[in-house]
Amino acid sequence: MPIRRYDQKSVASRFSAAADTYNRHADVQSKAASRLIRLIDNNPAIKSILEIGCGTGILTAKLAKKFPSARICATDISKGMILESKKQLKSQQNIKWITGDFRELPGLGRFDMVTSSSSLHWIPPLDTTFQKVQTLLKKNGIFAFSMMVKGTLAELHTARKRVVPSKRVSKQLPAQKEILNSLKRCGLKIIHKYNETCRVTFKSASCLLKSLHEQGVTGGPFASGKTPLNRSDLARLVSYYNTHYKCSGGSVFATHKVLYVVAKEKNAPI
Repeated sequence: MPIRRYDQKSVASRFSAAADTYNRHADVQSKAASRLIRLIDNNPAIKSILEIGCGTGILTAKLAKKFPSARICATDISKGMILESKKQLKSQQNIKWITGDFRELPGLGRFDMVTSSSSLHWIPPLDTTFQKVQTLLKKNGIFAFSMMVKGTLAELHTARKRVVPSKRVSKQLPAQKEILNSLKRCGLKIIHKYNETCRVTFKSASCLLKSLHEQGVTGGPFASGKTPLNRSDLARLVSYYNTHYKCSGGSVFATHKVLYVVAKEKNAPI
């Protein structure tokens, strides 16, 4: 099944609202894009690239620099993010931006590479997404991506379960095994994979929550439950987090788990 329409609209709305503040808080996403681009061979045969979930253009800029002669099609379901990426990369002539779910866009054609950084976990279910990617790859095409996996913000989820156990988040991020199995089911073989754990520090739990809000993350299925937290819940959550996840100097930390994968069609030569 494709993503439910109201979920898609909610995700797009939240990211559009955060478009002008996203980059100030996107340290993990920026590092993930940098590592992903290093994992992709500088292959002159790559002349056409589809980017899924381009956001504010963090990966798009790196793709344009590494593959200056390639035609890049950058997609995102958030109109606000597309407008921000256009503004950031207005001097680039080889990029076409499209607002919409890439799985439902007609006439995209096939690409030498399909890529995405820090966004595929927002496009469930995995099988539907990966099946569509497989149809968009040219022969010997490359699928290269990074995505957040289960264990990301584990401290925040644990704190929430301790403080308000009746208001757990609706969904968990996919586990690495789930992602890799889905790729195989969809006819994609893994050429390279890499795991990374990133720890980010904040002055306080309140600063962490503000950062997540200004990235457009709060309110989604990975951050909220059926019943929203009230002010009292939030105050107790902040207090618990500040007490249990301290760093030296009084700051607090948050962990992100990132999976990097380079894949091809199962019958393609390595």
